[in-house]
Amino acid sequence: MTLSFMTPYRIACGLLLFTLASCGTASPPQDPSTSTPDPAATDRPSDLPEPGESTSSPTPSGQIDRDKSSETDSPIAAAPNSTNAADNIRILSCQTSSGLVNDPNGPLNVRSAPDTGSDNVVGSIADGALVSIVGDRGNWWQIDAPETGWVSKNLIDSTCNEKIARIEFPPNTASVTLSDRFLGTGYHHYQLEARAGQELTLETLSDSSPLPFVIAPDDRDITDGVGNTNATQWSGKLPEDGDYTIVFDSNFRGYTYEVMLIVK
Repeated sequence: MTLSFMTPYRIACGLLLFTLASCGTASPPQDPSTSTPDPAATDRPSDLPEPGESTSSPTPSGQIDRDKSSETDSPIAAAPNSTNAADNIRILSCQTSSGLVNDPNGPLNVRSAPDTGSDNVVGSIADGALVSIVGDRGNWWQIDAPETGWVSKNLIDSTCNEKIARIEFPPNTASVTLSDRFLGTGYHHYQLEARAGQELTLETLSDSSPLPFVIAPDDRDITDGVGNTNATQWSGKLPEDGDYTIVFDSNFRGYTYEVMLIVK
Protein backbone atom coordinates (compact mmCIF):
# COMPACT_ATOMS: atom_id res chain seq x y z
CA MET A 1 0.00 0.00 0.00
CA THR A 2 1.11 3.57 -0.49
CA LEU A 3 1.16 5.94 2.45
CA SER A 4 1.39 9.68 2.88
CA PHE A 5 3.91 12.04 4.59
CA MET A 6 2.82 15.07 6.66
CA THR A 7 3.95 17.84 9.01
CA PRO A 8 4.69 16.97 12.64
CA TYR A 9 1.80 18.99 13.90
CA ARG A 10 -0.88 17.46 11.68
CA ILE A 11 0.89 14.94 9.51
CA ALA A 12 -1.63 12.47 8.24
CA CYS A 13 -1.25 9.72 5.65
CA GLY A 14 -2.96 6.34 5.66
CA LEU A 15 0.31 3.57 13.66
CA LEU A 16 5.98 3.44 16.07
CA LEU A 17 7.33 2.18 18.77
CA PHE A 18 10.90 1.14 18.20
CA THR A 19 11.63 -2.26 19.62
CA LEU A 20 15.15 -3.61 19.75
CA ALA A 21 15.57 -6.97 18.22
CA SER A 22 12.19 -6.51 17.60
CA CYS A 23 2.62 -1.86 5.42
CA GLY A 24 2.51 -0.83 1.70
CA THR A 25 4.76 2.05 1.04
CA ALA A 26 4.87 5.37 2.80
CA SER A 27 4.22 8.71 1.14
CA PRO A 28 5.16 12.31 1.80
CA PRO A 29 2.85 14.34 4.09
CA GLN A 30 -0.29 16.32 3.33
CA ASP A 31 -2.35 18.83 5.23
CA PRO A 32 -4.80 16.73 7.27
CA SER A 33 -7.69 18.75 5.88
CA THR A 34 -6.96 17.43 2.40
CA SER A 35 -6.19 13.80 3.23
CA THR A 36 -8.44 11.13 1.76
CA PRO A 37 -9.26 7.56 2.78
CA ASP A 38 -6.87 6.40 0.08
CA PRO A 39 -3.36 5.91 1.50
CA ALA A 40 -1.89 6.72 -1.90
CA ALA A 41 -1.64 10.49 -1.69
CA THR A 42 1.86 11.92 -1.28
CA ASP A 43 3.42 15.22 -0.20
CA ARG A 44 6.62 15.66 1.84
CA PRO A 45 6.47 17.75 5.05
CA SER A 46 7.96 21.20 5.07
CA ASP A 47 9.18 20.91 8.63
CA LEU A 48 9.54 18.54 11.56
CA PRO A 49 9.32 18.93 15.35
CA GLU A 50 12.45 20.11 17.09
CA PRO A 51 14.29 17.43 19.09
CA GLY A 52 12.55 16.97 22.41
CA GLU A 53 9.48 18.93 21.31
CA SER A 54 6.49 17.20 22.79
CA THR A 55 2.80 16.90 22.10
CA SER A 56 0.25 15.75 24.65
CA SER A 57 -0.28 12.05 25.08
CA PRO A 58 -3.04 9.91 26.52
CA THR A 59 -3.35 8.02 29.72
CA PRO A 60 -2.54 4.39 28.87
CA SER A 61 -5.56 2.20 28.23
CA GLY A 62 -6.52 0.37 31.40
CA GLN A 63 -8.43 -2.78 32.17
CA ILE A 64 -11.69 -1.95 33.92
CA ASP A 65 -14.78 -3.52 35.36
CA ARG A 66 -17.66 -2.46 33.10
CA ASP A 67 -19.78 -1.79 36.17
CA LYS A 68 -17.32 0.63 37.74
CA SER A 69 -16.88 4.30 36.94
CA SER A 70 -14.30 7.05 37.42
CA GLU A 71 -14.97 10.65 38.34
CA THR A 72 -11.46 12.01 37.81
CA ASP A 73 -10.79 14.13 34.74
CA SER A 74 -7.47 13.60 32.96
CA PRO A 75 -6.49 15.28 29.69
CA ILE A 76 -5.08 13.26 26.82
CA ALA A 77 -1.60 13.65 28.20
CA ALA A 78 0.94 11.08 29.16
CA ALA A 79 4.45 10.25 30.10
CA PRO A 80 7.06 12.02 28.03
CA ASN A 81 10.68 11.06 28.44
CA SER A 82 9.83 7.49 29.41
CA THR A 83 12.39 4.93 28.30
CA ASN A 84 11.85 1.34 27.25
CA ALA A 85 14.89 -0.43 28.64
CA ALA A 86 14.42 -3.31 26.23
CA ASP A 87 14.75 -1.28 23.04
CA ASN A 88 16.58 1.88 24.07
CA ILE A 89 13.89 4.09 22.61
CA ARG A 90 12.98 7.16 24.67
CA ILE A 91 9.39 8.27 24.13
CA LEU A 92 9.18 12.06 24.04
CA SER A 93 5.45 12.31 23.32
CA CYS A 94 2.49 10.09 22.50
CA GLN A 95 -1.03 11.13 21.52
CA THR A 96 -3.99 8.86 20.87
CA SER A 97 -6.75 10.12 18.59
CA SER A 98 -8.39 6.95 17.28
CA GLY A 99 -8.93 3.29 18.09
CA LEU A 100 -10.79 0.15 17.09
CA VAL A 101 -13.76 -1.23 18.98
CA ASN A 102 -12.78 -4.56 20.55
CA ASP A 103 -15.91 -5.75 22.38
CA PRO A 104 -16.46 -9.54 22.41
CA ASN A 105 -20.04 -8.89 23.55
CA GLY A 106 -20.68 -6.06 21.08
CA PRO A 107 -22.07 -3.84 19.92
CA LEU A 108 -20.27 -1.45 22.25
CA ASN A 109 -22.45 0.88 24.33
CA VAL A 110 -21.85 4.61 23.96
CA ARG A 111 -22.82 6.57 27.09
CA SER A 112 -23.66 10.19 27.79
CA ALA A 113 -21.29 10.25 30.79
CA PRO A 114 -18.18 8.29 31.87
CA ASP A 115 -20.04 5.82 34.08
CA THR A 116 -22.25 2.77 33.70
CA GLY A 117 -25.55 4.30 34.73
CA SER A 118 -28.52 2.25 33.58
CA ASP A 119 -30.13 5.17 31.79
CA ASN A 120 -27.18 6.84 30.04
CA VAL A 121 -26.74 4.66 26.92
CA VAL A 122 -27.07 6.98 23.91
CA GLY A 123 -25.93 4.69 21.11
CA SER A 124 -23.87 1.68 20.10
CA ILE A 125 -20.95 0.88 17.78
CA ALA A 126 -20.24 -2.38 15.98
CA ASP A 127 -17.20 -4.43 16.94
CA GLY A 128 -14.17 -3.54 14.79
CA ALA A 129 -15.34 -0.01 13.99
CA LEU A 130 -12.85 2.87 14.01
CA VAL A 131 -13.63 5.57 16.61
CA SER A 132 -12.32 9.12 16.91
CA ILE A 133 -10.96 9.92 20.40
CA VAL A 134 -11.09 13.50 21.65
CA GLY A 135 -10.55 13.16 25.41
CA ASP A 136 -10.47 10.84 28.37
CA ARG A 137 -11.51 10.58 32.00
CA GLY A 138 -10.14 7.80 34.14
CA ASN A 139 -11.00 4.50 32.44
CA TRP A 140 -13.13 6.09 29.70
CA TRP A 141 -12.46 7.53 26.25
CA GLN A 142 -14.52 10.44 25.00
CA ILE A 143 -15.32 10.02 21.29
CA ASP A 144 -16.96 12.15 18.61
CA ALA A 145 -17.32 9.61 15.75
CA PRO A 146 -19.07 7.50 14.63
CA GLU A 147 -21.11 8.37 17.75
CA THR A 148 -20.65 11.10 20.34
CA GLY A 149 -20.22 10.09 23.99
CA TRP A 150 -18.07 7.93 26.27
CA VAL A 151 -16.81 4.35 25.84
CA SER A 152 -14.84 2.00 28.11
CA LYS A 153 -11.07 2.12 27.43
CA ASN A 154 -10.65 -1.60 27.89
CA LEU A 155 -13.04 -2.21 24.98
CA ILE A 156 -11.03 -0.01 22.58
CA ASP A 157 -7.82 -1.18 20.91
CA SER A 158 -5.58 1.92 20.78
CA THR A 159 -1.98 3.03 20.40
CA CYS A 160 -0.02 6.24 19.71
CA ASN A 161 -1.37 8.00 16.63
CA GLU A 162 1.25 10.73 16.96
CA LYS A 163 4.53 9.70 18.51
CA ILE A 164 7.93 11.35 18.82
CA ALA A 165 10.76 9.19 20.17
CA ARG A 166 14.54 9.22 20.33
CA ILE A 167 16.87 6.34 19.47
CA GLU A 168 19.60 5.89 22.06
CA PHE A 169 22.01 3.19 20.97
CA PRO A 170 23.72 1.37 23.81
CA PRO A 171 27.52 0.95 23.63
CA ASN A 172 28.79 -1.35 20.87
CA THR A 173 25.37 -1.46 19.21
CA ALA A 174 24.76 -0.28 15.64
CA SER A 175 21.27 -1.55 14.87
CA VAL A 176 17.72 -1.37 16.16
CA THR A 177 14.39 -2.74 14.96
CA LEU A 178 11.64 -0.16 14.52
CA SER A 179 8.34 -1.91 15.00
CA ASP A 180 4.91 -0.46 15.75
CA ARG A 181 1.47 0.08 14.24
CA PHE A 182 -1.02 2.77 13.34
CA LEU A 183 -4.73 2.63 14.05
CA GLY A 184 -6.10 5.42 11.87
CA THR A 185 -4.20 8.54 10.86
CA GLY A 186 -1.00 9.82 12.39
CA TYR A 187 2.80 9.90 12.31
CA HIS A 188 5.70 8.33 14.18
CA HIS A 189 8.97 10.31 14.24
CA TYR A 190 12.19 8.77 15.53
CA GLN A 191 15.11 11.13 16.15
CA LEU A 192 18.64 9.84 15.64
CA GLU A 193 21.89 11.72 16.21
CA ALA A 194 24.49 10.80 13.59
CA ARG A 195 27.64 12.13 11.91
CA ALA A 196 28.47 13.08 8.35
CA GLY A 197 29.90 10.12 6.43
CA GLN A 198 28.20 7.42 8.47
CA GLU A 199 26.20 4.90 6.44
CA LEU A 200 22.52 4.41 7.30
CA THR A 201 20.76 1.25 6.14
CA LEU A 202 17.04 0.48 6.34
CA GLU A 203 15.64 -3.01 5.70
CA THR A 204 12.02 -4.14 5.93
CA LEU A 205 11.47 -7.23 8.08
CA SER A 206 7.95 -8.06 6.90
CA ASP A 207 6.31 -8.17 3.47
CA SER A 208 3.66 -5.60 4.38
CA SER A 209 6.01 -3.06 5.96
CA PRO A 210 6.96 0.13 4.11
CA LEU A 211 10.31 1.86 4.37
CA PRO A 212 10.27 5.21 6.19
CA PHE A 213 11.50 8.59 4.98
CA VAL A 214 14.74 9.95 6.44
CA ILE A 215 14.82 13.71 7.04
CA ALA A 216 18.26 15.29 7.37
CA PRO A 217 19.06 18.16 9.78
CA ASP A 218 18.46 20.62 6.90
CA ASP A 219 14.92 19.19 6.43
CA ARG A 220 15.69 17.26 3.20
CA ASP A 221 14.38 13.76 2.54
CA ILE A 222 17.65 12.00 1.75
CA THR A 223 15.91 8.78 0.65
CA ASP A 224 14.59 10.41 -2.56
CA GLY A 225 11.07 9.17 -1.84
CA VAL A 226 11.91 5.50 -1.31
CA GLY A 227 8.85 5.27 0.92
CA ASN A 228 6.71 5.73 -2.20
CA THR A 229 8.09 2.61 -3.81
CA ASN A 230 7.97 -1.11 -3.11
CA ALA A 231 11.63 -1.16 -2.10
CA THR A 232 12.57 -3.36 0.84
CA GLN A 233 16.02 -1.85 1.47
CA TRP A 234 17.73 1.54 1.33
CA SER A 235 21.27 2.58 2.18
CA GLY A 236 23.10 5.89 1.95
CA LYS A 237 25.88 8.08 3.36
CA LEU A 238 24.72 10.76 5.79
CA PRO A 239 25.54 14.24 4.48
CA GLU A 240 26.01 16.17 7.73
CA ASP A 241 26.28 16.00 11.50
CA GLY A 242 23.10 16.41 13.53
CA ASP A 243 19.69 14.97 14.25
CA TYR A 244 18.03 12.86 11.56
CA THR A 245 14.33 12.00 11.75
CA ILE A 246 12.98 8.62 10.64
CA VAL A 247 9.36 9.15 9.61
CA PHE A 248 6.45 6.74 9.24
CA ASP A 249 3.07 8.16 8.25
CA SER A 250 -0.53 6.98 8.02
CA ASN A 251 -3.62 8.68 6.60
CA PHE A 252 -6.46 6.18 6.86
CA ARG A 253 -7.08 2.95 8.76
CA GLY A 254 -3.45 2.31 9.62
CA TYR A 255 -0.84 -0.41 9.20
CA THR A 256 1.97 -2.27 10.96
CA TYR A 257 5.63 -1.69 10.20
CA GLU A 258 8.86 -3.50 11.07
CA VAL A 259 12.17 -2.11 9.82
CA MET A 260 15.77 -2.76 10.80
CA LEU A 261 17.88 0.41 11.12
CA ILE A 262 21.67 0.08 10.97
CA VAL A 263 24.22 2.89 11.39
CA LYS A 264 27.92 2.29 10.71
